[in-house]
Order: sequence, then C-alpha cells, then structure tokens
Amino acid sequence: MILLTSASISINQNPHKVFDFATNMENYADWFEGIINIASSNTLSQFSLGKCYQETLVINGEEQQLTIKVNQCLRPQLFITKGDLAGILPQMTMKFTDINRGLETEPNTTSTLMELSYHSREPSLESNQAMLDFLRQNLSQRAEAGLKKLKGLLEETEKEFNH
Repeated sequence: MILLTSASISINQNPHKVFDFATNMENYADWFEGIINIASSNTLSQFSLGKCYQETLVINGEEQQLTIKVNQCLRPQLFITKGDLAGILPQMTMKFTDINRGLETEPNTTSTLMELSYHSREPSLESNQAMLDFLRQNLSQRAEAGLKKLKGLLEETEKEFNH
C-alpha cells in the first residue's frame, strides 16, 4: 500500500461519540471537503463488515463516483474502508484513542485522539509520480481541514448538550 496522507487531532469528546459520528459515512460530507454526496447502498448497520456506501466526490475539478465498503470495524478503536475508484483504489483508516484512559483528570473530562490516514492499494500508482504528488498534497490539505471541522462539530455538540 502507498501512504497518501496521515493526520491526527485531539477532540474533547468521548471516544464512542467520536467513533459513532465519524464512522457513519453518511456524515462524511458534513466534515470532509470535496464530498458531494454519500449514501448507504445496503441495509447493514454502519458497524457491519460489508456495509457499502455510494460516494460522489470531486478530484481535480471532476466528479467521480465510487463504492466504499467497510473492511474492518473494532468499535471504538478502528475503522477501515476500501473503495473501488479505478487508478487509486483508496483505503481510509480511522483510529481512535481515549487520551485520558488511566489518567487522573477532572470528572467528565474526556478526549479522543483521532488519526486519519489514506492509502492507495493500486501498485501502478507508484510509477505515476505527478498523480501521487497531487493526491498527497490534495488529501493532506483536506484531511487537516476535515479533522478541524470534525473537532468543531463534535465539541460544539458537547457544549450544546451540557447547557
């Protein structure tokens, strides 16, 4: 596999809440830039292996469609999807770590480290340096911005809930 990008952020929220929201791919367009639409394409639950989604996204100014499938799900620590986009064969990995686990912290204080990475499963991509450079730059910017937006959404939800 070819690493395209990796980013992480600390979110002041319970790992289960972060995991449940971020891994519901129907929420993906709410926080990850460039996603036009994403919808479930089967009746499995979001945590089920084989759960599928149809995604429409913009790559280099062009709309692309792909099917993504849940490949691994270990709630609330790990979530992996694999997509069928020709030429890239993307894999998205989300990892969630309870930052406060085992630490003496204020009651009701919890934070989650969310790590987001994208890989290509397409071996021929290694020989296309221009495309590889473009994907790495594009996805790096979108992953950083997306995680910041996700943090804002989830921390704002927590503030509204506590007031």
